Amino acid sequence: MNRIAKVATALAISAGLMSALALPAAATVYDLGSKYCTANHTPYTRSYSTGFTEHYPPGTGYHAWNNGSTWTVRKWYANSPGGGGDWVVAVTSGSLNDPGTYAGCDPVQ
Repeated sequence: MNRIAKVATALAISAGLMSALALPAAATVYDLGSKYCTANHTPYTRSYSTGFTEHYPPGTGYHAWNNGSTWTVRKWYANSPGGGGDWVVAVTSGSLNDPGTYAGCDPVQ
C-alpha cells in the first residue's frame, strides 16, 4: 500500500471511529502529490492553513501542528536528502489554502 493510500485509510478509519462513538465527525481537507529531489536537495512540504495540520513530506517523516483559527505557514522536511515520493498535507477542523500548499526541494546546507 503506498503512502497516500495509507494516509487515506487512516483518515477513513478515524472518521469511522468518530461515527461509531457518536461524536461529530470533523471534516478533513488535504492536498497531495509526488515530489522527487536530487541527492543534494531535501524534499519538504509547505502548507498555509488553519486547524490541526499534518505533514507527510516526500519520502519519510511526519509532523503535526494545531494552528487554531490563525492562518499559518508551516514547512516540514523529509528525514533525509535526495529521493522523495508521495506527500500529503491533511487538515482537520480547519481550512487549507491550495495554492499555498505544495512540496518542494531545498538545497542541503
